[in-house]
Amino acid sequence: MLSRLAAGTACNGRWRQVIFFNKDYGLGGVAFYPLTTNVFLRDSRVEGDRLISPGGTPVAPNRPLHYFIAHEITHVLTGAALGSVRQLFLPQWVREGYTDHIGKGSVIDLDVSRAVFLADAPEMDYQRSGLYRRFHLLVAWSLRHDGFTVQRLLHDPPRQSAVESAVRAGFSENSR
Repeated sequence: MLSRLAAGTACNGRWRQVIFFNKDYGLGGVAFYPLTTNVFLRDSRVEGDRLISPGGTPVAPNRPLHYFIAHEITHVLTGAALGSVRQLFLPQWVREGYTDHIGKGSVIDLDVSRAVFLADAPEMDYQRSGLYRRFHLLVAWSLRHDGFTVQRLLHDPPRQSAVESAVRAGFSENSR
C-alpha cells in the first residue's frame, strides 16, 4: 500500500490547482482519503526541495517539499488506520498536529516551543499564521511529556484545553 501512497501528484499548472485545491487554494497540499490515496501538492521545485507559494516564491526552508509530502501522506495513512469517519472527527489539533509532527520528522524543541506558546506568539495561532505550530507542540507534549502512545492519541485524545493547561503549567497531564 505504501508504494501506491507515495505516488502523489504535483499540481504544476493553475488549472490543476483550481480543480484539486478548490476552496483551499492557498494550501501546500491536500489529500482526499478515502476517495483516493493520492496526495496533491502545489507547484514545486523538486531539485531544490521547495514548494512554491501562491505568490510564486519558494516556501520557507523550515517547511521543505519533503515536509508537505510526509504531512499529506500521513493524513492518508491515518485515515486508512482509523477509517475515514473516525479521522474526520479527530480534533483539529490532533489531526493536523500529528501530521505536522511526522512531516517535520518529529523534530521539536519542547522548551523553545513552550516559551513561544507562553508568549502567545502569532505563529502559535493557526487562524493568524496558517501554521500548525501550536498543534505540533500539543501532540509532541502528549507523546513525549505525557507518555501517550500514537495509538492512544489517535483513538482517545485528551481535550485540547487540558493539554494546553499542562503545557502552561509545565507538568504532565497524566500526573494530575
